[in-house]
Amino acid sequence: MERIFSRLTVYFENPFWVGVYERECGDAYEVCKITFGTEPKDYEVYDFLLKSYPRLLFGLRRPRRRFLKKSGTRNGCREKSAGSFARPGWEQRRSRHCSRPGKK
Repeated sequence: MERIFSRLTVYFENPFWVGVYERECGDAYEVCKITFGTEPKDYEVYDFLLKSYPRLLFGLRRPRRRFLKKSGTRNGCREKSAGSFARPGWEQRRSRHCSRPGKK
């Protein structure tokens, strides 16, 4: 029997509250974006999911990618040297991995 994991994250994206509903079924990973107007209460979100779940439009099924730390670090160092644009937090993580003593 296959297990299904799901998660709903609600956050404020000016001017609306947005929900990101993620579900994993085996190796498939799907995401759906839900836009709320005002800040939803817990019971409103639960009621919405109960009534609207069959109508939610999930993205295409894509197999989950496994992250390999060694190759991910190597690719991050390549991107850093290429001058790619990323969030400041990612730049700090990359610089930690790429600037270790003894690394080429």
